[in-house]
Amino acid sequence: MSKFNIEDEIEDQETKQNNEQQALNLQVINSLSDRNVRAWIWRILESSGVLASSYRDTNPHGTAFNEGKRSVGLGILDDIIAADPNIWVQIQTEWLNEIRGHQSDEK
Repeated sequence: MSKFNIEDEIEDQETKQNNEQQALNLQVINSLSDRNVRAWIWRILESSGVLASSYRDTNPHGTAFNEGKRSVGLGILDDIIAADPNIWVQIQTEWLNEIRGHQSDEK
């Protein structure tokens, strides 16, 4: 195989991966256009501990378990941000508004 053919093959593979990423991004954007889906994603990210420390001082197994959950959440978050960073901002804003709504209900 000549050098030219290898370079063409690498370029074709990169183009294919880029097209697949663009298709995934479009699916993420379309899915997250629904507020209920965004709320569900927030619950997943929150339960995965994306915004929390995985460290457990007295239990290294607990730390490892929490880091595994967090890794899954970070993968989801990466997909969201790659698709459209504004969606992540929207999810956070809606969550904050939800919290503020519950706080005003309690007063």
